[in-house]
Amino acid sequence: MCCSFALPFCADFFFKSGLKSKLSKQTIADLKAAVRTAKDKQNAAKEECKKLEKDMDEFKNNKDGKINELKVCFHQPFAENVC
Repeated sequence: MCCSFALPFCADFFFKSGLKSKLSKQTIADLKAAVRTAKDKQNAAKEECKKLEKDMDEFKNNKDGKINELKVCFHQPFAENVC
């Protein structure tokens, strides 16, 4: 309990405690948002990996066709090159 002579100290303490509490809540909210963002990026990266693995398997199963497709794409003029 605060005494009259310690009132400025008590008010300062409670103000700082309240401020720390607000800052802690904001920090927690920021960290939760950062975790959500990181999880979204991780999921996007997993999807991209799956796509690349599928493309690699497709290339492995049809090397000659893909090589010919790349050759045709390479020999076209740059403006038409939309492979």
